[in-house]
Amino acid sequence: LWGELFTLSEIILPQHTPFNSMRFWVGPEGKKQDFTLNKIAVEVKTSFSSEARKITISSLEQLDIITDQLYLLHIIANPSESTLGHSLKDLYENCLSIISQDLSSEIIFIQKVFDLYGKANEKQLNSKNTLIAHTLYEITDSFPCLRYKDVPSSIAGLRYDLLVSGIKEYAIKQSIEEVIKNG
Repeated sequence: LWGELFTLSEIILPQHTPFNSMRFWVGPEGKKQDFTLNKIAVEVKTSFSSEARKITISSLEQLDIITDQLYLLHIIANPSESTLGHSLKDLYENCLSIISQDLSSEIIFIQKVFDLYGKANEKQLNSKNTLIAHTLYEITDSFPCLRYKDVPSSIAGLRYDLLVSGIKEYAIKQSIEEVIKNG
């Protein structure tokens, strides 16, 4: 949730209206990717620096290409002191402050975030994380991942890790801000 709220708060909402931002954020609805903007989709994965060498893909559908372009945004964060970084609560409140100008978007935001945010304990809500880096990968037909069409139908679900060193060639120079702005 921290990575999705970071992306929403710091990247999507500054460039799009609250209404469109809420429409684009489909992860909490159980959709395949976290954000879908017209013809592009973005799957957000967050690693803390101790585990930044791998990206965990938690379902078979997450890297299925169902839009014209699919991107994987890998956010690397590090726990930080209480005066630095962003807590889950900070990101939530920042989203609310931006969205509060549009009551219907505010209601949609609260509904989308309620289940996960509501289950967070005080420590999870208030622990700060500092962004170390983020890398954007373009998912193409040659990207090394498991695809729904290639897995026997008797497999009901799966979870796997991608080694960051093995997908470096798919990192793109275009920033996530540019992709989101033009998406």
